[in-house]
Formats: sequence, structure tokens, C-alpha cells
Amino acid sequence: MDFGTQIFDRPGYSTAIGLEPDELATFQQLVGAQWIARIAEVAPEHRSTFEADGIQGYHRHAHLVDHRALWPKQHRVLPTDAVSRVLDMGVMVRLRDALGPFRIAEQVWDNRVQPDTHEVYWRLVRPDQTDDVGPAHRDSWFHENVSDGHGQFGPDEITVKLWIALHTESGRNGLLVVPDSHRADITHASVAKDGVLKPQIGQLPADMKPELVPATPGTIVAFGENLIHQGAVNRGQTTRVSAEITLVLPRRH
Repeated sequence: MDFGTQIFDRPGYSTAIGLEPDELATFQQLVGAQWIARIAEVAPEHRSTFEADGIQGYHRHAHLVDHRALWPKQHRVLPTDAVSRVLDMGVMVRLRDALGPFRIAEQVWDNRVQPDTHEVYWRLVRPDQTDDVGPAHRDSWFHENVSDGHGQFGPDEITVKLWIALHTESGRNGLLVVPDSHRADITHASVAKDGVLKPQIGQLPADMKPELVPATPGTIVAFGENLIHQGAVNRGQTTRVSAEITLVLPRRH
């Protein structure tokens, strides 16, 4: 079964395309540079402490800073020069060969599209911190709420999310998916959180269970906008770091 069929048909996701070792190293470096620059900006007195353990050891020193205030999304979106380096990687050619033409979705902050941008962002998930991961959802539910409910994408567009493992411990952290859930009728509501509408899932069918996708650094989990998924609570020993990119494709009729 090919890459596109796995995503759009069954099981709703694929790990068939990933980062090559040099691409992984570059991606890790770009995220690590932005991470330490943010710490140096807000808490310069602690820079050397964080830098000594690196981003995977962030959790050991997170008590020295205000974690929640430090990492709103706009401080985890790669800057333009870094995004350009990601988009020039060979993996983008491999993805286009498999999926056909696509564009990269614009940045969205507080349900507002930032025109003329590309959204490539990353996440930190500390060990055993349940607040570092969100609830199960479909990406399409988030897309609906953008621009005061007018939506982020056109009726002739469909999206594929790339969840990219940068620093992970396979089997201990990563991404949970519900195979074939993109085919199911699953209800949700939108609730206000921090002044922004966010989707809240209804009841999953009894036969649908989240599964942890094995993900070593460099693994890409690609899935369609209607697959139910969520970040797994980190049961590893190091901070999990992942990145996300949304590809926008012509809708298949």
C-alpha cells in the first residue's frame, strides 16, 4: 500500500517517509537554536545551565523559568530563514513525489491567519507532565474555528499534517493515533479556552482505541485532517521534542 493510500484510505496515517540523518541533524539544530535563544532572552542568567544539558534535558531545569509564559506558540514557530532551510530539504521532494503538489499552511495565532507566512513549529513535552499534551482531536476541527468560524482553508483544499520526531524515546513518548477514525462519525463541541475557541471531543466508539506510533528521531507520522490523534504523555526520561507542518493539497473528489 502506498503512502497516499495509507493516509487517505486506511489506516489514515503513514510513517513510510522520514528524515534522512543529515536532515534530522539540521532540524534539531534549528529548533535547538531557537529554544536556547528564547531562554537567553527571558532568563539570561540561566542560559548556561540549560545549554549544558541541551533541549532534551530542559525538564531538569524548567523550574527555573515560567514554562507556560515562556512557550506560547509564537515563540515556537521557526523564523523565516530556518523555515527556508526546512523547506529546501530533500524530504519535501520525496513528499511531493508521493502526494503531488502542495503548499505549506500559513501561521495561525489565536485563530487568526498570519498572511504570507509558513508555519513550521515545535513542541516540548516534559516527562510525566500531563499538561504538556492536549486532548484528542481532529485537525479539521481547529481549522473550522479560524477567522471567526469562516475556516482556514477553501472547499477545494485538504490538509495532511506532518508530525516529526526530533528527540523521542520510542515506545515511551510520541503521538497517539486512532486508526481508521477519519471514517467515523465523531461529535465535538467548541469551548473557549484562554479566550480562544478550541474543539472538545465527544465519545469515541468503543472499538476505537488510541495507539502509540513507534517513533525514533527522524520518524514522520503523516495523517489526514480527520484522523483522531493526540500527544502521548511522556513516560520517558528526557524531554520529547517534535515538530509539525501542515501540507495543503487539492481536495480529492
